[in-house]
Amino acid sequence: MRFQKLLALGLLVLGPTGHCHGESDAIPTLPTVTVIGELENPAGAPATLDGKLLRRLPQGNGTLTELLQIFPDVQLSDSFNSSKSGGEIRQPGVSISGGKIYQNNFLIDGIGNNSLLDPAGSSTNQIQEIVGHPFERSLRSTLIDKVTIYDSNVPARFGGFTGGVIDAKIRQPGQVFAGTLHYRTTHSDWTKLHFSASDQAAINSGGRSDLQTKYRKESYGLILDLPLTPTLGLLLNGEELISTIPRPYLNGTANAQRRQREGLAKLAWDPNPADHIELSFSTTPYRDQRFTRTVRDSDLTVDNDASVLQSSWTHFSDIGETRLAAAYRHSRQRRDAPQHFRNWAVTDSKDWGRFFDSDNSAEGGFGDLEKNQQSFELNGSFELEPVVFGRSDHSFSSGVELTRTHANFERLQTSYVYQGARLSADILCGVNSFDCVENEQFFTERLVYGAGKSRADINQSTLFVEDLARLGRLELRPGLRLEYNDLMEQANLAPRLAASYDLFGNRETLLSAGLNRYYGKTLLTAKLREAKQPFRTESRAAFRNRPLAWEPNAVQGVNLTRFSELDTPYSDELALGIDQALYGGRLSLKYVLREGKDELTTSYSPLQPDGLRRFTFNNLGRSHHESYRMTWERNWDEHMLSLNATYQETRSNHDDYDDQYGQEIGNGQLWYQGQLISRSELPGSDYNRPLRMNLTYVATLPKGFSFTNITRFRSGYRSIENTGETQQIPGSEARPDPFTGELIFETRDVYAETRYGHVVTFDWTLAWQSPPWHGQSVQLTLEANNLFNARSRTAGTTEAYELGRQFWVEAQYHF
Repeated sequence: MRFQKLLALGLLVLGPTGHCHGESDAIPTLPTVTVIGELENPAGAPATLDGKLLRRLPQGNGTLTELLQIFPDVQLSDSFNSSKSGGEIRQPGVSISGGKIYQNNFLIDGIGNNSLLDPAGSSTNQIQEIVGHPFERSLRSTLIDKVTIYDSNVPARFGGFTGGVIDAKIRQPGQVFAGTLHYRTTHSDWTKLHFSASDQAAINSGGRSDLQTKYRKESYGLILDLPLTPTLGLLLNGEELISTIPRPYLNGTANAQRRQREGLAKLAWDPNPADHIELSFSTTPYRDQRFTRTVRDSDLTVDNDASVLQSSWTHFSDIGETRLAAAYRHSRQRRDAPQHFRNWAVTDSKDWGRFFDSDNSAEGGFGDLEKNQQSFELNGSFELEPVVFGRSDHSFSSGVELTRTHANFERLQTSYVYQGARLSADILCGVNSFDCVENEQFFTERLVYGAGKSRADINQSTLFVEDLARLGRLELRPGLRLEYNDLMEQANLAPRLAASYDLFGNRETLLSAGLNRYYGKTLLTAKLREAKQPFRTESRAAFRNRPLAWEPNAVQGVNLTRFSELDTPYSDELALGIDQALYGGRLSLKYVLREGKDELTTSYSPLQPDGLRRFTFNNLGRSHHESYRMTWERNWDEHMLSLNATYQETRSNHDDYDDQYGQEIGNGQLWYQGQLISRSELPGSDYNRPLRMNLTYVATLPKGFSFTNITRFRSGYRSIENTGETQQIPGSEARPDPFTGELIFETRDVYAETRYGHVVTFDWTLAWQSPPWHGQSVQLTLEANNLFNARSRTAGTTEAYELGRQFWVEAQYHF
């Protein structure tokens, strides 16, 4: 609508030749008005951050989710920005209102950006798994017009979450030809890296190859606004962020690399004043190239690619607004790795193990894996103009969403893991030199990971209705959302109710409340894991100095994933708030209570008659989240100030869906302080600092300068973590081990308390923009994150610390 209004104004001012009306071409000069941008976070409504302000924040890697930390009750992992992995660039997951990182709904221009393919998977080199991510596409701040965070009182038009909603809008094409070139960089020499004493000692001695002590990050891109006609515009964007990480490899050094690319073409057309049409294509390929220091020829590449073709039509009429949108989404996770792994005995011909004082020289990898997710999405909504019934007026809205998702997993080839190397000076290999070295050694055992594939399909349909009713000072927003998916064959009805009351009738004091239910996503993880059959083993001996054929063994892997129909996880919410005009700004206070139920955890069965143990998802997960939030914001002249604080308590009996919880493991019991307790009594191990405060200050200064400061306080907290030890349950009966026959007693893991200190960090950005010259200008930016080099330990089983002071520099050329 804004595009149409600006277009109409331009047509009134411009004549048919495109020149201004009047006797002269002289254009009157008006005083410069600087708009910093808007940050709004009222108690009873969503929080919004416009693109202008978003791009003036300290950017770091520039991904959207890492910039959302300035909002209350929005948390990144406590290990984000770890000194151990300073070269990483991937968009981090985010927890909203205590929810899991894979239970948010991330929308880009109204179309989903959520992965159902093992979104919590984090390991990069598992034999049978590819690293996953909660989001399909990475989104940087460059082109965002506005981002809205729904952390409570979420309207009925949004679903598929038990955490929160991130609703990002890409800006419209400009009405004049313009462009921006930019280059941005940092590297490890501009960064203070904090390590534990043991890690630093290992670095000094040349050990700990997993620590990223050296890296260089570079980002560059081009944005173009191309007005094709007065009513048709095209926005083009291409960006690349590269991180090069020199790492020890064998007895030398090699470069690992991370590469994130983004491409966008967005066409916007106003064929008439009542219609607006958009068509866009975006692609965000991510590539992770790495290797294992001690393993020769271990180079592997993990690709996470996502592409979206989407369109929308918006029609404005006297009775309301109609919007239709359609999209095709495709995301792929693929690992390209050497097909086989060989663990040779160290000899003169296989000597690289000597670099590490090892008896073995390993080479190769674990084969190629691939996952794909394809989604067809169609949604439509209709919003009526307000209608009056008696003393109240109502704004009705409704909509329908249809999504079909197809996913598949495939191990492309059978892979062998060779072990049990036997030295033999007279072994004769013949033509077979792959698993045998003439007159030296041959393998006697191997694990076999067979090729296989699986697929899963899910059709989801949604209907929602909502009414925004106003009666005097009272405003009510009741809504219903009905969701159905055919994979679990479930229909879920989610009621939503939000209310606000203008206490004095002057909009200075607003009271708000809400009672809501939110249903989460149905993941395809378990269904796809059915393709991963347990490994089997084969062995061989030698006869007359020649290796015999491989023969199957009785010993095999025992783990198998079984799909089962489950209930959809959901969360019930109570929200209370008050907004008050105060000191030229607005004070907001909010209380949010969330109870999560039917959340996914994993059951691990006892050994079955067929010799297998089965992993099965269940609905035994529970969580509790309670938060108290305060926000005060004010804009004046060329300054913006925002202060927010959140005190929260989150408890959960699981960290993610792979946590084992069920009858077979004692209902999640564990030892803590000499007592057996339920895991649900423990605080979360991450995303769980009790008190967090953010102060954001943005100022436009004379002579083209601007300054941004973000001050963050995160309180210390206690984390209850697994010590790696076990303790017997008193009175438990001994039972024979299924493999050895030895009598064993039932035990539980022992947990102990680890305390983490509070931390205060300052992130500053200082920018200078040159005066315009023939429509061109240059902007230079210096960014200093953690300016005073605070040392903060991160959560986890090993001692790690966040990055210290880090500098970024950026240059932009506008034309």
